[in-house]
Amino acid sequence: MSSADAASRRFVVSPADGTAIAMDRAGAGPALLLVHGSGAGRQRWRPILPHLHGKVTLYTMDRRGHGQSGDATRYDITFEYDDIAACVAAIDESAVTVVAHSFGGLCALGAAARSPKIRRLALYEPPIPAEPNAYFRPDLIPSMRAALSRGDADAALTAFVTQVHGAGPEDIGRMRQLSVWAAQTAMVPIILRELEAVGSFQLDATPPAVPVLLLLGGESPTRYRSTMDHLLARLPDATLQILPGQGHGAIDAAPEQVARAVLNFLPAPAD
Repeated sequence: MSSADAASRRFVVSPADGTAIAMDRAGAGPALLLVHGSGAGRQRWRPILPHLHGKVTLYTMDRRGHGQSGDATRYDITFEYDDIAACVAAIDESAVTVVAHSFGGLCALGAAARSPKIRRLALYEPPIPAEPNAYFRPDLIPSMRAALSRGDADAALTAFVTQVHGAGPEDIGRMRQLSVWAAQTAMVPIILRELEAVGSFQLDATPPAVPVLLLLGGESPTRYRSTMDHLLARLPDATLQILPGQGHGAIDAAPEQVARAVLNFLPAPAD
């Protein structure tokens, strides 16, 4: 970490349970908070940052249990709502746009109900089941729990990438050769608790009324399109934008395209 990075970082205390949440700041302009998904930290956004720098004030947070943020022995997804709301409260702007990927989108939706400073949401494929078992079979969570109980995190991660990402034996063999596999194996307990949260997630009875941009990869599995349709029906001010030729990993494959969609969603300077 450079001295410039250290100077831009702060730790926000979550009102949920006192957990310290790391948040970095860079640039100038409208405030934009980036919330990552599962199995990654704020560095997940690295490919997109060059396409946003110079246009906005970028805030990137490590969700609890990731990167430089703390964690607690008890987990509840509502703690993550409070974490995000606390980060937004610490931003010295009256209006903040929150951009979230995957599981981070569930957390951002919950946070929007807790923070009047969240004025816009951009959500890239939050895995909210439009119907039961849309994202994984009901046996996945018990299988991962059993593997962890016998100390086999590799088997738990294998079950996860097989069911959720559709990886086959050859794919898994290649993954095991990468350093990221060991890092992901260490994250399996956090991945598991987030899967459990996905399985039980429900939108609030009164969803946030702020403008919401729903981003969908044109090549993503149909379950994501079902989620988008579900959210379009439930959110009072939501619009859908499809990114042609992209999937769930467009942050890596097409960062400029994702950045352009986010920047176009920001309010005009006169707003």
